[in-house]
Amino acid sequence: MTKLVLPDVPGVPEPLRGRHVAQVALAWAGRPERGPAVVEPLRAAGPILMDTLGEIPYAESGGVYAEPDHPHGYRSRNLLVDGLDPAATARLTELTGPGLPFTTVVGLRHLGGALARPPEHPNAVGHRDAAYSVTVLTVGGDDGAEARALRDGAASLFDGHVLGRSLGFSFGPLTDAEVREAFAPEDFHRLSRIRAAHDPHEVVLANHRIPPLV
Repeated sequence: MTKLVLPDVPGVPEPLRGRHVAQVALAWAGRPERGPAVVEPLRAAGPILMDTLGEIPYAESGGVYAEPDHPHGYRSRNLLVDGLDPAATARLTELTGPGLPFTTVVGLRHLGGALARPPEHPNAVGHRDAAYSVTVLTVGGDDGAEARALRDGAASLFDGHVLGRSLGFSFGPLTDAEVREAFAPEDFHRLSRIRAAHDPHEVVLANHRIPPLV
């Protein structure tokens, strides 16, 4: 689920303009004729501004979030947590409401399934036991103190439930310690040894570099 405030500007679908909305994105991989019954409880949960659910080819599944196809100036904080505290999620909605002077997007992604199963071949994917991914994202090139404080404050609501973070949903620079939190300690050590052996001068760049062992 994604929670966001959409501006009242051309390009935003008319039913959503200027609204504080929740976008529920889902995928049903079972028999197509059973899909409508599975999602009916969601349709009955509240007012529906737009309903774009439908059967699509797998190759088009990446479009279910209707995200921009060109670069934007994002910054975010991401956490992988073992559960969602109802009081924390309610407070998160309050903190990221429509009164902010910048656009804020909150993403709650339910994990599990194939991600939680041990891989056939060992790899460096961390925190497979996480139940949810929580991302607080602010939009705009001017990443001021207020936006940073919001992201940090929202993340602190989940203290006690945090297992680590996902680099794929972490937009903006991370400290070496924060990068480490994306991996199990043994996997991080292995990646650091590989970097030191094959790219000691860090010629191959990454969005979030694997720092050396100290």
